[in-house]
Amino acid sequence: MLKKLSIRALSADSLHFIGKNFALLLVWTFLSFIASYAFSLSSFLNDKFLMAFYAVYIYLFYYFFIGLYFGQNDILSKRKFAECLLRFAALIAFSLFVLILARFGFVLLRHLGRSLIIFPNVYNGLRYILHNPYTYFLYYFGTLVFLTFSFFIPSFSWVSTLNGRDNTILSAYQNVQHYYLKTLCIFLILYGILPLITSYVGLLLGRTALSAFNALLSVFQLVVFLHLYEFFYHK
Repeated sequence: MLKKLSIRALSADSLHFIGKNFALLLVWTFLSFIASYAFSLSSFLNDKFLMAFYAVYIYLFYYFFIGLYFGQNDILSKRKFAECLLRFAALIAFSLFVLILARFGFVLLRHLGRSLIIFPNVYNGLRYILHNPYTYFLYYFGTLVFLTFSFFIPSFSWVSTLNGRDNTILSAYQNVQHYYLKTLCIFLILYGILPLITSYVGLLLGRTALSAFNALLSVFQLVVFLHLYEFFYHK
């Protein structure tokens, strides 16, 4: 278990865990590959029933992976399943609420920005910056910053429900409160930079390779996420 939070130590600890449980994680990687490959099919994306099935499949994938990771013997019980489902619904509702607030703030800023049209030089300068191709990278990483605080950190509460610990969203923020910057950097690398690299390499090699890279990355992300959770909740 991590004694000090750092990207290097977290990566080493996670890779050590993967090495010790390689055969078992290979099975989970294959299950992730099935979902990733199916999602890449255009016929799959156009079918609402299949998309609903995909959402259920992904939820069960994470549910059983995390349950087995922590050695929970009651993951098949109706009570545990219902508790986790309700907690997940609360998590989604919280994230959507924050998203609505953020969207409202964005709309307000856009209206305020339009009021600058009376200052042509300032207005045209802002339009150039906002439509600059490099600005899209800021949008991308800005979205990841938003997701870190509206979804990733609160997701610790869902893991806690599975693990039988304090499962409030507030406790998730409290446990992370002295490590916000480090946590943000870890999530930016884990869910921002690594997916860009694997997607670029995968696209060069074809759909099957892309699905394989995404599957490997999904399992690695989950292992790192759970090691991070253990640090915050067992420190």
